[in-house]
Amino acid sequence: MVVLGISPSTRKLGLACIDGGELIKWQTVPYSQKWNQHKSRRMIAKIAELVNTYGIHAIAVKVPDDLPIARGFVELIGAINVFCEQRNYRPIYYSLSDIKKQIAPKEKINKAMLMFYISELYPELTKVYEREKLLKNPYYEKTLEAVAVAHCLYHTTSPN
Repeated sequence: MVVLGISPSTRKLGLACIDGGELIKWQTVPYSQKWNQHKSRRMIAKIAELVNTYGIHAIAVKVPDDLPIARGFVELIGAINVFCEQRNYRPIYYSLSDIKKQIAPKEKINKAMLMFYISELYPELTKVYEREKLLKNPYYEKTLEAVAVAHCLYHTTSPN
């Protein structure tokens, strides 16, 4: 089973693909322009590219615990829903709290600890995690969140 994890915002998309429990793709894609429909279409096109390239079976989307009411974010989530509906996917939404509970069910962890746990689960992310710790403004956080949400979906839906 191949799953796609998405951590969206109006400025960046974190994307990650897990195939059979193995992390096969991870990236942060920046979008610096002001929010508009063209930007939304470009973000959806990037998601479609991964769906087509990796033969995605299921999609997970990371959302904040309290959904922002910013017009751009709401429109982006709506565009992801429309894309999924057109492709016969039913996206699964995970809040940050949901992800933390699944990754560390017996511990109360913060976001920094979650990022560390993800880098431990997927050692290929160690450099990304180390780089993120040094940055004043988070950049790779979206990538790590996308991996976390893909991990949650994979381990919720896979038969193993």
